[in-house]
Amino acid sequence: MVFYNQKFRILSLIKSLMPKLQNFQTDNLRLSKRLDGEVKAKFFEAEVKEWKKKFPNKVAIKKQHMLNQKEKNIIEAIMKYQEQHELKESNKQPSTQLVKIYDIIQMNSESAFVMELGENNLLFYLKNNKPSLKKILQINQLSQSIRFIHQDLKSMHRDIKPENFIYIGDQFKLIDFGTVRYNTNIDKTIQIGTTLYQAPEMVNGQSNHTEAIDIWSLGCVFYEFFGPEPLFYGKIQTAVKNDIQSIITNQKDLKEKINSNKGG
Repeated sequence: MVFYNQKFRILSLIKSLMPKLQNFQTDNLRLSKRLDGEVKAKFFEAEVKEWKKKFPNKVAIKKQHMLNQKEKNIIEAIMKYQEQHELKESNKQPSTQLVKIYDIIQMNSESAFVMELGENNLLFYLKNNKPSLKKILQINQLSQSIRFIHQDLKSMHRDIKPENFIYIGDQFKLIDFGTVRYNTNIDKTIQIGTTLYQAPEMVNGQSNHTEAIDIWSLGCVFYEFFGPEPLFYGKIQTAVKNDIQSIITNQKDLKEKINSNKGG
């Protein structure tokens, strides 16, 4: 009953706004299944019968409450670039390696993102040690997404982790742009990101962080391509934070751990 009500709300949101959207030919968009395990689901798979443009027959729908202006600006910048360069057959620009965002449906305080549909995330592939995982190629794909965020958007993602890379087609793409912020001198949110992949300045609560925090997090993700566990690992969050903070004064142990990681 809970899932039915949730599904009805999303369908009502999409259907009520469909006539206002230029990207859709009809209002024939049907949610086919939930993509996460939560009772209050945020992600759905949807089937689309007709589009004005050449979009897939199946898309992902992400529901979000209270889309703030900073996030909206970032999303619109991504959509503008993708519209100009990635949604055209004549595209000659390098891929952003970001999940394609086709539209934002807005009604009052709720938003629904219409996005490219993917499969499992990178964490699933790392845990299951998929033999088809072409590590160097996939590492390049991950790097390209960060390059786009930093150089083209002049921004920081701030929550780079395996769960935020999803497998689409034959490549990994970056998702979740709620934490992305423009790289300005203005102090930023301190408590952001996932502890296992946080840079020392984030663990220490510095608000003047730069895009360097993404490079640190990406390096932690790379480590997992070749090892059985995260670079920083512990059952207690405090212990993990202490290990990360210790790197500021002593990098010897970290270098030895990285050099000894001969997996893969």
